[in-house]
Amino acid sequence: MVLAVRSVVEPEEHIPLYAAVAIAYHRITGRSSSVRDRSELDRELNEVASAIAGVAPVHTFDPVRNGPRPLTDIELATTRFAQAATVLLGEQGVRYTALSIARADLNRAISALAGR
Repeated sequence: MVLAVRSVVEPEEHIPLYAAVAIAYHRITGRSSSVRDRSELDRELNEVASAIAGVAPVHTFDPVRNGPRPLTDIELATTRFAQAATVLLGEQGVRYTALSIARADLNRAISALAGR
């Protein structure tokens, strides 16, 4: 008897971008943020999110696919991270939420940003 072997492709594990930003910051700098002011912390996290998005795909939830979809370069270029990297805001009310990154992409982004 011959059994057919099916290859099952597991979906990529995604983590919320706000968590990825904190992980990246800690791994690159070796410390947690020392910022005490909420607005300064927000700015710092948004800057880290922008840096990550410059070297790795960032995703938003797509209800049609019922899963993450990568944001395009145009979507990223016409928006800005806000609210501690939990949302991307653009002109005319454009808003992307449920931001995430694949764990493997985060690891590659950290290596790229740390210069490794």
